[in-house]
Amino acid sequence: MKLAVSTMTTNRHFVKALRRQQHWLEELKVRVSDVSPKDCPHEALLLCFVDKPVESFRVVPGNPDVFEVECGIDSSSNYLADDDVLLIQMLEAKLKQMIQECSSLGDDRKTLLDIVEAWTTDAIMQC
Repeated sequence: MKLAVSTMTTNRHFVKALRRQQHWLEELKVRVSDVSPKDCPHEALLLCFVDKPVESFRVVPGNPDVFEVECGIDSSSNYLADDDVLLIQMLEAKLKQMIQECSSLGDDRKTLLDIVEAWTTDAIMQC
């Protein structure tokens, strides 16, 4: 399964923070690519960060090949390098929420959740 993380935000601090974690996001994509859900019609999961409140979370309908979710970011944060652990933890929470929301993942949901959890641990240990 493919995984993508994108932004549609004017918050340059958030974009820079994601760039700092690009290596870890690429690592997560590799780990997720090993999972091939049997009954899932989606080829990819897309997590898109937008200029909405941090609690905002919306499944975007329309493309049967991609399970897309828009989620908000904390506009009050400067996303400094010292806070990268918090960014990783926020990514983990949003990714897990997206995986839980995708009902067609079936038995592979737990596998994907475990991958995200292991990835989070590895990324935080290196921050």
